[in-house]
Amino acid sequence: MNMRELAWNNVRRNFQVYWSYFISSSFSVMIFGLCALFMFHPEIESGTVKEIGKYAMYSAEVIIFIFSFLFVTYSVAAYLRLRSKQLGVLTILGAKPRQIRNMLFLENFLLGLASILFGMGMALLLSKLFYLASGKFLDLNTLSFYMDWKPLVLTMGSFFVLFLVVSMFTPYFVRSKKIIALLSESSKPRHFKKANLFFVLVAIATLGYGYSRAIFINGQLDIVKDFLVIVGLVTIGTYFFFSQFLIFLFQKIQKSPGIKANGERMLTVSGLSFRLKDHARTFFLMTMVLTVAFCSIGTFSAIQSYAENIKSFYPTEINYLSLPGNKNEEKHMNLIRKDIAKDKLTYQAFDGEIRVMQTSVAKTTLVMSGFEFNKLRKIQGKKPVDVRSGSVLYYRNFSSTYQGDTVRFYTGNSGIAKTIQSRSNIAPIVANNPNVGAMLVVADADMKEFSGIQPDAHYYTYNVKDSQWKDTNNIAPSLVKMTSRSTEYSYTSVGVLYQMVRQAYNVMLLVSSLVGIIFFVTSASFLYFRLFTNFDEDVKQLTILRRIGLSASQQRSIITKQLAFQAFLPLIIAMIHSSVAFVTLQTMYKEYGNIRTELAVVLGCFLMAQVVFFIWLRLHYMGKLNKAMGV
Repeated sequence: MNMRELAWNNVRRNFQVYWSYFISSSFSVMIFGLCALFMFHPEIESGTVKEIGKYAMYSAEVIIFIFSFLFVTYSVAAYLRLRSKQLGVLTILGAKPRQIRNMLFLENFLLGLASILFGMGMALLLSKLFYLASGKFLDLNTLSFYMDWKPLVLTMGSFFVLFLVVSMFTPYFVRSKKIIALLSESSKPRHFKKANLFFVLVAIATLGYGYSRAIFINGQLDIVKDFLVIVGLVTIGTYFFFSQFLIFLFQKIQKSPGIKANGERMLTVSGLSFRLKDHARTFFLMTMVLTVAFCSIGTFSAIQSYAENIKSFYPTEINYLSLPGNKNEEKHMNLIRKDIAKDKLTYQAFDGEIRVMQTSVAKTTLVMSGFEFNKLRKIQGKKPVDVRSGSVLYYRNFSSTYQGDTVRFYTGNSGIAKTIQSRSNIAPIVANNPNVGAMLVVADADMKEFSGIQPDAHYYTYNVKDSQWKDTNNIAPSLVKMTSRSTEYSYTSVGVLYQMVRQAYNVMLLVSSLVGIIFFVTSASFLYFRLFTNFDEDVKQLTILRRIGLSASQQRSIITKQLAFQAFLPLIIAMIHSSVAFVTLQTMYKEYGNIRTELAVVLGCFLMAQVVFFIWLRLHYMGKLNKAMGV
């Protein structure tokens, strides 16, 4: 038997151990392939979500590839430790280092190639269903079935390189070890120190401070500044939580009289304590991976509420501002009126004059008289306002950052200063144009001071019936897309903006969901691998316990509790981390609405998935144990 046959037999006979690695790798290839198919789809490339969709899918491809590389490298290193005794035996039997390196290369490359073929095959098989689901999810027409060589080459080529590189470097993980070290690596006793009180306190302090800093954060600027600090504190705290705090806690629990008096509890707690000491790093990785999955999906699920509340940021549904030099005003207004009539919208219209002036607030500032402004407010269903002489009402545009208490109007060589009477973040005149800095309302008498400046801008607005605001999505959508690049006009249709924002967030939610699912599957594979790493030890321990009188039901109870602890503890900690992150998100964007429902749905779905996985894992693991013990 040559090394090629030996490599094939090793993979085939140890597939139970390699199973989770194969499934996780294949799943990553499948999601990567689906993203590639979506990214290159001609209807996406020419659709309204072209830019955001392609960038989002490209980002997903990069994240999946990097994460897959780290996962494969970590898994290969862990499998080699499990195989170290076998490698030592082969060395004793005369296998040369070069032959062992070739065997390890072939094994890993064979698994990688199988993962690529299986994963890409599943991607092609599910592509039509994925097109149907993603098209409906993104409010697009049903995406037609599409097949091309580009996504196939991108997916298979990327992962071929990944597995080739990892396989080439796999033999070097064991190159420097001597035969005696290889023979004893997988079975040598592990000596653990007691928990260090200092690091226990570090875990409490870092998690406590990280949580409090996240919960009591003030404003958007703080979260940008503190993000890395909070993530760093929580990451450090989580590591020491598993490696020190829980060990310290279990040491105290083991000494309690109630545990010592109950043999089953004592065995359960002792087994869990050993698992913590041996698998602290795995639990830490599972927790952080799950936290990223929860936060990524939950964040974009929660931000969906922004799209639903977008109407509250716009006082009127259809707005057109004609700036100086606009030669297409009549053409644009005819298009808007034609679309409104076609969709049979019920509305109230307003047509007013506005001055465009240079002020200390912005180079391009809209100035309206109190009389005209109150006519507009009447159309919007709001009460009139009284502007004091010598004062202004300041309405910030999206690009305005002025913080002064007075406004200076530049008229020729002189300037007129007026005090700011009030400020508002929601402009009554919508001007989503970077050339418009802000809007000011002045008293009617004060407008005479600007009599030398002729009204050189017009504002048109259509206040649509409340139940029809989403129906404005067909009112001149082409003007909305061009308004940010125009120096002649600014146009807003709330329905069009709603559709664009909703599609953009749905793309991000789709991408985060795909990546989050990969992270969840990877976390499950970590647990599966760790269980079967200790499988032989569990069989030996249960055999001894059965001989000394432990019943079959007690054994099942101990195994079930230990499995539940390993499966749900990282999940619970990740859910706590995510809940704190969502509290921060709610604080930052509280004006967008309550996101508790989105949080509950996301965490609930993952919890249900984990429960299903746990039930399957318990049945599978107990069946393997019973078979190995001859039950």
